[in-house]
Amino acid sequence: MNGKLARRLRRTLAVTIATVLILLTAALAFADNTIEVRTVSRDAAYVLAEIPRALAGAPGRSSAPRATLTSIMTRLYHPGLTVSVSDDRIGYVGRWTTTAQRYDISLDHQANIPFAARDMSPMQHVSFYVARLLGYSGLATSVNGMTVIVQADRRMLDVAFLRLLGFIVGGSLLALVLATLTARRVANHALTPLMTVLDALETFAAGDLTPRLVATGPVKPDDELGRLAAAYNGAIATVDRALAERARSEQQMRQFIADAGHQLQTPLTVVRGFIGILRRNEIHSVDDIPHIFDTMDRQSAIMADLIKKLMLLQTWESEREMPPEPVEVGSLVEDVALPIADAHPGHIIKLTTIRSAWARVAAGELTYAVSNLIDNSLKYAGDEEIIVGVTADECFVRITVTDRGSGMTQAELARIFDRFYRGARRDVPGSGLGLSIAKRAVERAKGTLTVRSAPGSGSSFTITLPRTTSRTTNLVTP
Repeated sequence: MNGKLARRLRRTLAVTIATVLILLTAALAFADNTIEVRTVSRDAAYVLAEIPRALAGAPGRSSAPRATLTSIMTRLYHPGLTVSVSDDRIGYVGRWTTTAQRYDISLDHQANIPFAARDMSPMQHVSFYVARLLGYSGLATSVNGMTVIVQADRRMLDVAFLRLLGFIVGGSLLALVLATLTARRVANHALTPLMTVLDALETFAAGDLTPRLVATGPVKPDDELGRLAAAYNGAIATVDRALAERARSEQQMRQFIADAGHQLQTPLTVVRGFIGILRRNEIHSVDDIPHIFDTMDRQSAIMADLIKKLMLLQTWESEREMPPEPVEVGSLVEDVALPIADAHPGHIIKLTTIRSAWARVAAGELTYAVSNLIDNSLKYAGDEEIIVGVTADECFVRITVTDRGSGMTQAELARIFDRFYRGARRDVPGSGLGLSIAKRAVERAKGTLTVRSAPGSGSSFTITLPRTTSRTTNLVTP
């Protein structure tokens, strides 16, 4: 991952992490050095306070600087400190050693020179001023006309400063290495979803529409890159569904055109055949003329009915739903079923309805749906009884059309509402559009149309509509 964004992110992360680690390292180093320096200052204060008692117990009191210093060094022991004793003529400095509690005393040629101005190397000056910065201070008192100074051993300050410097430098180098490695890992991990999405989008833009989902774990609200990957997955899923729906619609359209052409081909062939007979004057008997015209009229009516249904479906697909109105469903079903029963006296149509079952629907479309369901049962029920009923509960109104005809197989049930589908019974007249129109009409009324059937057991179609408690209030949407 070597893009400009990745390099910039790695560089920014490395600088940030390194800065934090260096500051943390420096803080720890200075904290450690501060503890050490202040411990020395506290020890110096303790030694200075103990000097009068140490000299008071010394045999014979002397005013000589060396003798005084010897008494102090003999009776006290604090490695890391130096004690200087001087008068107007001479001065001595004593240091405790870390082995066998011994001490060394030497002539101090700079006894009367302030510590900050003494002859020291540049590093000693730096270590001294760093110690002063961290809280160190030398202490002095006057004993028997002599000046006694208790302070940190300069060699100890030098060692402490070098340790501080080494800790900071070494920690900084380690921090840079760790920051670089961490920044690379974090940047690669953080940008992986982004780069994956980018690669997938570039592939998608190049024309490869194969869905490629980006692997994501649980996405948190504050994880922008995770949300980006999830959003991409959602968009790809939507596009995939849209492409699948488009393919399905195209397949349905091709099938629709093929079925419509097939449905129109037969009556057109019949009509054109009789027209050819009439043009060629091949009528063998005058009695054939009424038969020819009757046949042409029936076939024309079949084509007109098919075209009307196709136009109705197209209108319902392209237009918004008709404004619903409160309808008393029992009365509407009765008004549809009774005329059909009168028109088919050879069939038994039993009607069971209730009153005061209201629903907000487009009355004309619901009428079309119910009449198509009854017409379908008339075609397939044979001489068996057809039952048309209306029931209701607190939430829904249901219209059922049940017959005891031949029924349908599971394969037929799966396609019963497809346009132009007519099942295995090709001897039954019809266009295969009635149930499609009924289903679309019910859906436009915000209802559902379902069917139960089995071979030899008849079929039962159920329209379920949301019920209203009055002519104006709609309670439930299914």
